[in-house]
Amino acid sequence: MNIEDGSVLRFDLTLAPPDPAELQKLVEQAMLNPVHETAYPTHRPTVIYSEQSDFQEALAPFLAEIEVQVDVRYMPELADALVEAIESQYADDREQAPGLLTIEGITPQLCEAFYTAAAACYRQEPWTILHSVQPISFELLPEQLKGYAQVMGKEGVEYGLILHWSWEELEQMLTGGGKRGLSTPKNGWISISYSPATYLSPAELDAIEAYGWPIAAAHAYPMILALFPDHAESLDLQSLQAMIALLQNLPEFIHQLTPDSQGDYHPLKMTFPRQSGLIPAWLSIAYPVKKPSQA
Repeated sequence: MNIEDGSVLRFDLTLAPPDPAELQKLVEQAMLNPVHETAYPTHRPTVIYSEQSDFQEALAPFLAEIEVQVDVRYMPELADALVEAIESQYADDREQAPGLLTIEGITPQLCEAFYTAAAACYRQEPWTILHSVQPISFELLPEQLKGYAQVMGKEGVEYGLILHWSWEELEQMLTGGGKRGLSTPKNGWISISYSPATYLSPAELDAIEAYGWPIAAAHAYPMILALFPDHAESLDLQSLQAMIALLQNLPEFIHQLTPDSQGDYHPLKMTFPRQSGLIPAWLSIAYPVKKPSQA
């Protein structure tokens, strides 16, 4: 972002922190090939600011070669301005996400359960306790469907949950995929995030108003999607039911965690009865996670 005029020169959204090569590529693109017309179509800045010292360390050797300084500076006032600039500058290009109404077999009752659980979860802020590198495991009963979930938002960037149906999916998310990078699961990365209303389709917004489904805040409309590298899809009904169960019960579970002496939390396992007939009868949640061979 150009701090002189507020224009967004280049941006990229990733599920994992970028490595040095990815950071260098993004900076190069911002200087040599910025997207959309800006006041500085091709330029070399004198200084680049980063809020994270590890980003500074990763970029410093590359930028020193072209005589560009990189400094660490915390600029919280730019966070909201950056989001607003991206939304405004790229509004015409943004595709609205497929919503709940596109899921096969969806009913108004399931939609209400989802929106009610999502609003309640947002208000309880589970991301203030667990970090994304502290996943939980869960099991849906009596179906015995097992999975894992990560709570997103400890960094204050984007709030929500990511659901994994296998240990391999979770492991590669935690490690960034290693040298090969992240490999998208067959059914995509299943996640819920909170965004402004402009990201939802007009049909879904109309349904929210017509049925009176709750929304926690103006910037906290829940979006549940299966994410792929170049697009997003609506997810399957089973994953939606699992996410509803997690949204209903995960905040209470997380708030029951007690700190240990190592900067983590003591092991905990809880089982919750169903809150409606729309989701599996029982949900079991455990922390910390264990590899299947160790469970």
